[in-house]
Amino acid sequence: MKQFKVVISIFALFVLYSCATTEKEISPVVEENVKNESKMVEVQTEETFYYVTKEETFYGDGQIDTITTYIYDENYMLKNRVQINEQEEVLESTVNTIKDSKIVRSDNYGFGNTLNSYTTYEYDSNGNVITETLYDDEDVVQSINVYEYNNGILSNWITKGPNGGNLAITSYEYKNDLNSKILIKDAGSVVDGIIEKNYVDGIISEEKVLDSKGKIESSIQYLYKDELLVEKVYFDSKGKKTRSESYEYNEGYPVPGKINLLYKSGALESYTVYEYESNTVITKMMVEE
Repeated sequence: MKQFKVVISIFALFVLYSCATTEKEISPVVEENVKNESKMVEVQTEETFYYVTKEETFYGDGQIDTITTYIYDENYMLKNRVQINEQEEVLESTVNTIKDSKIVRSDNYGFGNTLNSYTTYEYDSNGNVITETLYDDEDVVQSINVYEYNNGILSNWITKGPNGGNLAITSYEYKNDLNSKILIKDAGSVVDGIIEKNYVDGIISEEKVLDSKGKIESSIQYLYKDELLVEKVYFDSKGKKTRSESYEYNEGYPVPGKINLLYKSGALESYTVYEYESNTVITKMMVEE
């Protein structure tokens, strides 16, 4: 049996976009359990990951704004990110320290290659980030993010101050294994705001931002064509359109080659063009037929 899955990966420690198609093929029987009258078959999964290597941002009139390049190691872990302007001056950059295929430190530099801050990461045995500590350029802790999981699924994101006291808490609720609600809380765990997510066939269709009393403050509608995201439309508290994003794809690729930011009138505000590198990983395992 072969399954083909396509995933887009952009450094943020999270996946940005994804889509999948499947093709099934049963491989020859490898082992037969006579006692239980069951067969063991080989399942092969192919996952193709797309990594952004370059993004160019333009103003609406076509004038270049910034160019950002991404460099990865042999395991496609992000090593460097550099953003320059039209004059090829480095505006900011990131240098990551990688250990055991995990980013353990991220140094952030500003204009003139001056260190602004750095972040260290700690992981659990499943490879999930559990602690993220931000330092300034003098090695003084600025904030600490603590991530809590339930059966490997993110349940709480707690932001703490330099002294370890809670500043904010974000809790995640799930329905059918999909994140359906995000609760934004203050230091005392009192809900300040809520984000509700709706899905159709496992694909997000709408996001609503609510205040602590459940009143809608804003919302986002997701529109698709052939299971690919083609437009995101933003609305205010009264349901009036405020802006939108449109997504363009190069033929044969499930990742956006261009994202347009549009005013509410539909006029082009700015756009970003993306280049990618892909890597296909094949995994095999035995399962009972």
